[in-house]
Amino acid sequence: MKKIVLYFLIFLILVSCHRQATNKPDNHILLTESVLSNSDCYIIDLDVSVQDDALKTSSIFKTVRPIILKSPDDVLIGRINSIQVYEDKMFIMDKLSNGIFSFNKDGEFLNRIGKIGQAPEEYINPSDFTLDTVNKKIYVLDYDLQKINVYDINTGKYINNIKLDNNKVRSYNIQYYNGSLYTDAFFPKDNENNFLLRELDISTGQQKRCWLSASQYNKGFSGLYFTGKDLFLSRTDKPLFSQVLMDTIMSINMEGIKPYLAIKSKTLLTAKDYSDAKGDNFTEKMSSLMTKNVKHSIRDFIDIEDMIFFKYQQRNFMSFVIFNKKKNHYQILKR
Repeated sequence: MKKIVLYFLIFLILVSCHRQATNKPDNHILLTESVLSNSDCYIIDLDVSVQDDALKTSSIFKTVRPIILKSPDDVLIGRINSIQVYEDKMFIMDKLSNGIFSFNKDGEFLNRIGKIGQAPEEYINPSDFTLDTVNKKIYVLDYDLQKINVYDINTGKYINNIKLDNNKVRSYNIQYYNGSLYTDAFFPKDNENNFLLRELDISTGQQKRCWLSASQYNKGFSGLYFTGKDLFLSRTDKPLFSQVLMDTIMSINMEGIKPYLAIKSKTLLTAKDYSDAKGDNFTEKMSSLMTKNVKHSIRDFIDIEDMIFFKYQQRNFMSFVIFNKKKNHYQILKR
């Protein structure tokens, strides 16, 4: 009888060890990777920049050509939330009509990418899209269903869909880069293990890697907040990423994530400033911060050739920064 009990206990131990060894790791906690160092990161000191009243766009752009969109009666563009260009095509996301539409560079309507519905090839709430110009595909992220629909970039024909696998994380923005998909990450509750950016397997939707601790890089905030702006700030072959309270723009490359541009100031918003701000949610805290003399929130970031433009907030005002990368010169503009 003692031998039987002993064998039974050994069996339980072996089964328990086997289960622990084969359990899928918790991607939420285990895979957060460090940010790579970058000695070439641009540093913008907001306290020593030259102050000017205004910037004339004519001093930057030689010509401006308007494009009038000519859409059929059944396609009504209510708001242009995002534009991405491939060869002679423009892809426009309109979140009012919940659609992605293709036009040529003369404004002629070409086709609609997908449509509203719950069939495999349809979406309910398309929140963002990205282009794979090498394999000629469009990836459309449906925020409500947390799935990615894949379409042909030329014809708009449906190819397949990818279901995001981590139910602890929700994503709103998406970026294709070098054979992988990258998404932002939002959590229902702030936690020290929460992260801001992740890489997904392009075939399965499984999380491969994740970066940027919310407590370290985003003042502890990891919830969803609709700014109306993309978090992937550059849609080129060198994508950039930043969350709403980050002081640094991150670049995505094959090795991982590294700083591309950072702002600094003696009055830069700190995690304590955000934590101490009055309010029970993000919106209320941000309203409270409008009464404080702190700088925060890199917005409307544009990187074109030798020039970088962006805005930041101080109290209830937005200031504009123009930075010449070639001359390493920058100035702050009031309007």
